[in-house]
Amino acid sequence: MAQVPGLSSAPGRPVASSPLRRLTDRLTSMFSPPRKKVVERRHTVETTSESQRMVSLGVPDPTLSRLAADADPEGGTDDQSTRTCAPSKTKIIIVLLALVTFLVIVIVAVTHQGTTGRRRHASYLWDATARIVSDEHVETMASCGLVRGRVEKEAFVFHGVPYALAPVGRRRFQTAESPPGLSSCWTGVLEATGPPGAACPHLAADGTPAGGAEDCLTVDIYTPRVPFTEPLPVVVFVGGDTLSGRTPAELRPEPELARRHGVVFVTVRVRRSVLGFLASEVLSRASHPHASGNYGLSDLLAALEWLSLNAEHFGGSAQRVTLLGHQSGATLMSLLTAVPRSKQLYTNMWLTGGSGHLDNFTMPDLRQASDNNAQYLSYVDCADARCLRNRTVQQLLEAVPRVWHRIPTGLPRLNEPRHNWLVRDGFLLTESVHDAWAESQERRRELPDPLIVLGVNAQQDGAPDLYGVREWNVSSVAESYVATTLGTFPGELRDRATRLYLRHGGDPWTQIATMVSDVRTVCPLYAAARRAAGHFTNRAYFYLAAQKRHGETGFIADARSDIEAILGVYKAETIEQRKFVDNMQHMFYKFVRDGRLPLDASAADKVYVVDDGIGTVSGHRSCDDLWNSSGLYPQYARRD
Repeated sequence: MAQVPGLSSAPGRPVASSPLRRLTDRLTSMFSPPRKKVVERRHTVETTSESQRMVSLGVPDPTLSRLAADADPEGGTDDQSTRTCAPSKTKIIIVLLALVTFLVIVIVAVTHQGTTGRRRHASYLWDATARIVSDEHVETMASCGLVRGRVEKEAFVFHGVPYALAPVGRRRFQTAESPPGLSSCWTGVLEATGPPGAACPHLAADGTPAGGAEDCLTVDIYTPRVPFTEPLPVVVFVGGDTLSGRTPAELRPEPELARRHGVVFVTVRVRRSVLGFLASEVLSRASHPHASGNYGLSDLLAALEWLSLNAEHFGGSAQRVTLLGHQSGATLMSLLTAVPRSKQLYTNMWLTGGSGHLDNFTMPDLRQASDNNAQYLSYVDCADARCLRNRTVQQLLEAVPRVWHRIPTGLPRLNEPRHNWLVRDGFLLTESVHDAWAESQERRRELPDPLIVLGVNAQQDGAPDLYGVREWNVSSVAESYVATTLGTFPGELRDRATRLYLRHGGDPWTQIATMVSDVRTVCPLYAAARRAAGHFTNRAYFYLAAQKRHGETGFIADARSDIEAILGVYKAETIEQRKFVDNMQHMFYKFVRDGRLPLDASAADKVYVVDDGIGTVSGHRSCDDLWNSSGLYPQYARRD
């Protein structure tokens, strides 16, 4: 005998009539659904629907029990049936009124949710789709097994998830290697609930070894959801002051930022310094294929390939990946545009403060790079690959020449020493970025063709060591500095630069910092953006972040202004600075979602200027009138 779910029926009692039974079935299923198991792929969790959580505001189960009893009288005369029918109708009306009240509550809740904006919407994503396995933890299945993360600020955080095999032992000075099978994966559940993964070994600002263990090829993931449905855009972040230096710990996304903007953030660690970029003939001979260098680039490729398999497990879409690079991270990401293997791994690029002139001079071929690096082998006292793999990390880093680690700051001097970390190895990179971006559209079909934004801060290269060595508030000090640097070059470069930048009434330090930034980074990047606009099929943009703030480099738009605003860690102290943060985030997250910037002004003829507003100007006067024809590129432009 059929029985209404959740109601008891005494033996021998007749069931309710068919229409009334269908009504009670429907009401009972709406108001008292049993807890159920939701199974998605290999995830199994217990969940309670939104309607079930809200039903506590509606009719309690005893009402339905009484309704069923009324609908199922135990024998009796016709008079008794008639007397029973009246109160049953009354109770049905009461239940229907309660149902209408419930629907009104739902409509009001949905309407309120729609008016509270993006922040409330992101919170709903977290409330409705989380796979929480305890009060503080969440699990998801990656390609190598279960991963346990933690709940933080209404989002999910996974720290230190490996994307490649550890580059130790025989894998040192080899391209990154993905796990070949489950035998190379972890067993059980990977605990990704601790602090952010340790930085790869590198050189600190003073040239001393720093960073964590060599086994550092991991990602940190910040996501507002962990379902397979409705995947969110993914932002892959790589930072770093230089290719041999650190990524500042404070430059990492916050979980709340991922929730607020509805994106999945992935921070990638790659090898740096000699462990990430040493090119040498002795290493090439011991490798297959016979190539060396660019190991850090292979790490980034391996991370993107891992992400293409695993993005959906963390709530992201592998078809909507934006690369976000800062300084050396931007330089590294720009190399991907010359790597055919990366073509399907990302869609957009936002690169700030990187190198804008990566040609055959700054990216020598493998033979030339090996000759340039031969001196290092004598410093570390090694003549073959086995010796290099047996040296400790500290021994390898301590042997790095100072000129390799320190990039020149300030205005260029004639014949200043430089080191090239990047190389055309013939395997990952067969041509320079400059040549790849200058190829015809027919040739570029083999290469990535992303939507691209190149940006820089107005005083990007106003370095602390330059700021602290002089009393810049005296105009004669600035004029003397220009004379002792640009004066080493032949011609009228010094006089032209002095007339263009050192104007009476302005702040001498801001003028010097702007001049240094233009020649080192701003103008090379602007030229690269125009080249991309002319040869890429997709749109290319260029922006200049101009909002100043007080810091260790004075009152300027310093090297981290724009990236800190994007990542939500910029400490705004004025109304203008708060507007700047809003503008940078509006531009960036619109680009992530839509692939366009406000005003949609191409780098072919416009430059975005971002401060407490967003505007565009035609061209860049200093670049067009002076530096592009100075002959200082590529030798004196930023390289890493």
